[in-house]
Amino acid sequence: MLLAGCGLVQVSMASGLVVRPTRRLLYGAAGSNLLLIALWAVSRGVGLPLGPAPWSPWQLGTTDLICSSFEVLAAFFVLWLLVRPVLRPTRWAALRATFTTLLALFSATYLGFAATVTADVDVPAQPLSDVHVMPGQMTTFTYCTPDHYGLAMDFYEPSDAAQHPVPVVLQIHGGVGIYGDRKDVLIPSVASLTEAGFAVASIDYRRAPIVVMSNQVQDAKCAVRFLRANAAALGIDPDRIGAFGHSEGGWLSAMLGLAAPDAGFDVGEYSSYSSQVQAVVDEAGPADVPRLLAEGPAWMPQAAFVLYHGQPVTALPDNSSVDYARPDAPPFLIVQGTDGEVIPFHQSAELTERLQLAGDSVQFIAVQHGPHDLKSESETPDAGQLGQMVRRFFQATLQASFDTLSR
Repeated sequence: MLLAGCGLVQVSMASGLVVRPTRRLLYGAAGSNLLLIALWAVSRGVGLPLGPAPWSPWQLGTTDLICSSFEVLAAFFVLWLLVRPVLRPTRWAALRATFTTLLALFSATYLGFAATVTADVDVPAQPLSDVHVMPGQMTTFTYCTPDHYGLAMDFYEPSDAAQHPVPVVLQIHGGVGIYGDRKDVLIPSVASLTEAGFAVASIDYRRAPIVVMSNQVQDAKCAVRFLRANAAALGIDPDRIGAFGHSEGGWLSAMLGLAAPDAGFDVGEYSSYSSQVQAVVDEAGPADVPRLLAEGPAWMPQAAFVLYHGQPVTALPDNSSVDYARPDAPPFLIVQGTDGEVIPFHQSAELTERLQLAGDSVQFIAVQHGPHDLKSESETPDAGQLGQMVRRFFQATLQASFDTLSR
């Protein structure tokens, strides 16, 4: 609501300057821009005294930085107009066109900004002990607070008919590490897993360019430790935790399954608990990051990737899941589309080969005519069939042993 109100004020001022520019309006525009920049700095530094989590710093994101850059540019532009002598009507015509362009940019970026931060600020402030997890319901928790940022987890409880403690699947969204949130719909759906007797925990993680790739692995591992530390309160089995994700989320899931404690990613809260998972589904995730940069994709040049992820190419091998293949890895299911335009097909094939050479249990599904999002009507198997395959994989790896023991 606050962001929408600020956007409306700025759009109104920009419209006024286009229609009838005056010095008083210029002073108002300059003041409002500078005030909004100050408000932005406070909200990202110490937080604001309103919202679901008062005085909790808001997470920085790519769209956030773009908006703030526009704010600074607009403030300087308006101040420049104030110190200039009175302009001739012909020059005002050019300025009106400039303001019209700025108006369109502000409107677009504010809409994107509002959509981006929605998932970042709706984290409840109360501790887990004060939250009652209802059967068949979703509850949001703050699972970890790296650098004082509260990271959110949506925890979906299966119906009360499920036999507790239940296995849990950690869902990790994609987005090249710079966008997306825990509300993204993956394959299979949350409902498909909860109906099968699984709890599902869908997480946010810190995004580039504020953090590097290894920080995102740290966040995912912290989420696993949180689940294990609070297993009794959540009604889950700490020894039956799976992970699945798409694209960047697929890579993070693979890193959860392969990066051992000595890899250096286990930092932060709940350090006495293990971050190991017992099953992994990697959907179209990158596996060899330096090779990905060397070969493309064409729309993502190396400079842009390194800028977003904050690391030189020489440091990126530490974030390649193929380099962590080990004989004691959990069972893997790797899914990749043959027509994937973002992550080349051979990335998943290489990870599959590495795991097979290490003697691990791994299944590879090549989706014929499947694009990167694996949601094409012409792909085989289709999205519905893929969802069933993933669900059966988790049932075989996380439910079968428990069912055998219970009988």
